Amino acid sequence: MIKHVLLSINRAQNLGDPNAILLGVIALSPSQLSDPQLRDSYFGTVVKLESVVNNSFNDDEEVSVTARGIHRFRLLSDPQSRNGILFAKIEKLNDFNMPPLQAKCLRVGSLLGITPSILNNLDPHRLTAKARDLIIHNEPIFGSSLIHTMPPKNNDLTFFVFWLCSNLPLSSNDRLELLSCHAVLGDMLLKILVIIEIMMRKKHMLCRRCNNKIAKKSDILAVPGANGTSGNYVNPHGAIHTTITFSSVKNVVLELELPTLEDTWFPRYAWVIAYCERCYGHLGWKFCLVGGENGNGNGSGEKEDLEFFFGVCAGAVKEEEDTEDTEDTEDEEKEEDYSNENRF
Repeated sequence: MIKHVLLSINRAQNLGDPNAILLGVIALSPSQLSDPQLRDSYFGTVVKLESVVNNSFNDDEEVSVTARGIHRFRLLSDPQSRNGILFAKIEKLNDFNMPPLQAKCLRVGSLLGITPSILNNLDPHRLTAKARDLIIHNEPIFGSSLIHTMPPKNNDLTFFVFWLCSNLPLSSNDRLELLSCHAVLGDMLLKILVIIEIMMRKKHMLCRRCNNKIAKKSDILAVPGANGTSGNYVNPHGAIHTTITFSSVKNVVLELELPTLEDTWFPRYAWVIAYCERCYGHLGWKFCLVGGENGNGNGSGEKEDLEFFFGVCAGAVKEEEDTEDTEDTEDEEKEEDYSNENRF
């Protein structure tokens, strides 16, 4: 299907259409889109294509597409297929204004211990400042990479809220729930604050299947060239993987194959599959820098490229609440040894 989309984009660009690089993305299958009740309960996202990279191997026509979300939309009509591409009438949602306080906001605010009288006096500037301060003052939990890639204070508030949705280590279901909020600077922002408060008590990521400890959230990082610490990536079979990137992990085993550049999501990084060493469930991939000017792996720390990193499927892990500081010290020692042992 992506070939049909790209061909249509090229035709539209040749005709001078400025909207040719805009696509609509919604987390529903074509059959679900025909259900008005289900369709009305989901919002979609308009994305702008930023790059298209040809990853052809052995005459196979495959491409990697990078796109950035611009704004949300609501479907107003049943999608119609034209040349294998779905078209529909949409309503662009106004995500840039603070809406009147709703009952949903009051319920979410109560989880934060905010009374209705105080909540009425809180504007989005103070709420986003609270979210920013909670993350900055808890660097051991959220990691330096998240803090260093945070948008500046004078940035657009709505962009900052969407940035939090994209970069906090959330499951796909959590992100869909946030994107389905009615007001970005209302109930969505308050729910994010609840999530941050909960995350402050949880330091590690566990295998969702067997509770094996996999990584520390402080090791989440933004890979150079990526749009944040997590993203949605599509494999050649059409499966979408919400992937969080880590500088190191533990208690994983790697597939006994050489890393490959075929279908890689990160240019110049070869990948190999990683499994949980306890239950052998698929966790994600290890990505290793190969070739290129900075691909000598000298470990000097002066180059922009990382020697290696790990991409972990958000749906394969979950958070753990820690209660003992002694566990952290032991885990740090074991994790450092592990990351050194798993270099190619």
